[in-house]
Amino acid sequence: MQTLQEMSRHHRHADFRRRALGVLALNEGRSVEDISGVLRVTVPPVYKWARAWRERGLMGMLSGHVGGPPSKLTAGLLDVAERIARQEALTLGQIARKVHELHPEAPTFSVDRLSVGLRARGLSFKRNRLTLKKKRDPQRFESMQESLNKLREAAKDKDKGIELLYFDEAGIANVPNVQRSWSPLGEPHSADASITRKRVNVLGALNYAAGTLAFEVREHTVCRADVVNFLDRQARDSARDRLTVVVMDNASIHHNIDQDIIHQWMVRDRFVLLFLPPYSPELNLIEILWKQAKYHWREFVTWAAKDLRKEVQALFDGFGTKFNFSYT
Repeated sequence: MQTLQEMSRHHRHADFRRRALGVLALNEGRSVEDISGVLRVTVPPVYKWARAWRERGLMGMLSGHVGGPPSKLTAGLLDVAERIARQEALTLGQIARKVHELHPEAPTFSVDRLSVGLRARGLSFKRNRLTLKKKRDPQRFESMQESLNKLREAAKDKDKGIELLYFDEAGIANVPNVQRSWSPLGEPHSADASITRKRVNVLGALNYAAGTLAFEVREHTVCRADVVNFLDRQARDSARDRLTVVVMDNASIHHNIDQDIIHQWMVRDRFVLLFLPPYSPELNLIEILWKQAKYHWREFVTWAAKDLRKEVQALFDGFGTKFNFSYT
């Protein structure tokens, strides 16, 4: 009985502690009905505990643990919750309320259990995103996507004679973008947002196959002349024995480049521009690099305005050595 007393006080599972208390109470002469009432269980389990102790001793008491009472969040309710979560952008509390609206007879379940269940089914709690997909031409998008896939395969094959660049600009401020990180409960990490704000702009060309980045930092607003001068340097540095294709979006400063310059790039450098369909930013892979730089590579600190250009230069100088990323 001493073992049962220890088990009733210290076992980590509540149902095992309950079993030990029930058998101890039976040994003291308490009725099954009294024990079931005190322990808040039905009568049959008390008989099962007594038989298990009588026939198998301690081993009988320790067998058959299934983690407590049946889950209130049944598989059927979890199916409903999963369907709701896939259809709408909702919090756990909102999902739970919708489940109960559809099934008012269902018992109240915890949102923690709901979170575990949804994660087990491949869902996660992430930032929602804005999209321009409804404004773009799906046929043009799919056609360009297929063409780019072929160009990427050709760029990886040295015998194909293709070099593929992804070009774009990005702005970097001295106050960091809000990031996610581990921090003490109730004490999130913070960066000074009261400082005078400043921004620099980066022009970049990402070489798909080589995994290299050519970039320049500008302290003024980027204009068409900056774009032309940057692309001209890339054209002059490109390999003459390969066709260089530059993928870029439809920003106004990318268009209306002098036709003589474009012709010179094509004839002299075998350097051509490929414009993406409108509203297709995900087809420009350098967008992934900008996101990594802003949200993952830079530290969550505020830079002094006078140091901004130097810090941004150092940040992108680290690409390929200190920082890398996957295109997927």
